[in-house]
Amino acid sequence: MKNYKKIALMTLAGLLFLSACGTTTNKSKTSTSETSKTSQSSETTSSEPQSVEFFADGEYEVGTDIQPGSYYAVLTEFESDKDYAYINFKYGTDFDNQDNYEYEELKKVGKIYKVTLKKGMKLRFNDPYDGVSSWNMTLFTAEDYKEYQKSEQKESKTNSSESSSSSSSSESSTESSTSSESSSSSTASDSSSTEVSASSSGTIYSDSYIEVSKNKGLLSIKNLSGQDILLDGQATFNQTKEINMYSFGYIGDVKTGGTKTENISTVTLMNEGEPGDTEDGETLGGDKTFKHKMKAGETITWSGEIKDKDYNTLSQITFDITY
Repeated sequence: MKNYKKIALMTLAGLLFLSACGTTTNKSKTSTSETSKTSQSSETTSSEPQSVEFFADGEYEVGTDIQPGSYYAVLTEFESDKDYAYINFKYGTDFDNQDNYEYEELKKVGKIYKVTLKKGMKLRFNDPYDGVSSWNMTLFTAEDYKEYQKSEQKESKTNSSESSSSSSSSESSTESSTSSESSSSSTASDSSSTEVSASSSGTIYSDSYIEVSKNKGLLSIKNLSGQDILLDGQATFNQTKEINMYSFGYIGDVKTGGTKTENISTVTLMNEGEPGDTEDGETLGGDKTFKHKMKAGETITWSGEIKDKDYNTLSQITFDITY
C-alpha cells in the first residue's frame, strides 16, 4: 500500500512538472514607458505616431516608448514654488555630443515645440534643481493637437463670453445701442467680403513630387512622387502676417497617387487681423487669432518641406497663391 501511494505521488508530481514546462509565460517587458501615458494597446503596437504624455524624469526610446514621427510638444502642466526651476528636455541620438541632440528648458505652459523623432533617437527629461513639484509634457500628433487646440479655444471663448455678458449688464442703453450699430456694420462688412470670389483657377505649382492647383477657394495637392509623402510648412498672408499652422500650413499626409484638398477661402491670422476681421480666440501660448475671409487680389505664400514616410526631407519648396 505504501508503494502504491509512493508511485501515485511520483506520477502526480511528474504530471505537474510537465504541465509547468508546457506553459509559456507572456509577461510584458517593464520599461521607462511606465512613466508615460499613451493610447496604444499593450497587445497591439501600432507603428503610426500616437500622442504620448510624459510626466516623470527619465530616458525614453523612440520606437519603444513613442513612435517615430512629427509631433507638436506642449508643456501642459508646470507647478513649482521656485523662480529658477525648469524641466531639462533633450532629444537626439547621443547626449554626450552637443551636435547630436536638441535641448530645451521647459517652463512656460502652452509653449509649442515642433519635434521630429526618428527611430534610434532618445528623449530625456530631468529636473536639475529638484524644484518642480509636478509637470506634464504632451507630444501631440497633428490631428490630436488640432482637437486639443479647438477645445482650448472653445474654453477660452466660453470664459470670454461669460466675462463679456457680466460686463454688458452694467452698460448704459446708449452704449448698448452703439454696440448694436457697430455689430450691424461688422455684419455688413462680412457679407460684402463673402460675395468676392477667387480669381482664375489652374495649376500654380508643380515639381517631381507634387502638383498644386486652385479652383476658386479650394486648393488641391496631388502626389506625383510614387510614394507616401507628408507636407509640413507655414503660410503667410500678403507676405506680412502669419497664418495659423492648422488653418493652412501643416498639410499632412498625401498617399501615393492621392490628392489632398485645402479650403483657403477663410484663414486664421495670428496676433493681428485685417479691418473687419472677427477675433476667434487665442492659442495655448496666448496669441490672439482672427478669422479672415480672403478677397480677390490677396496672396498666400506657403513655404515648407516635402518628407517621405520616414520623415526624411525630400524637398524644400515655396509657392504663392493669388486669390
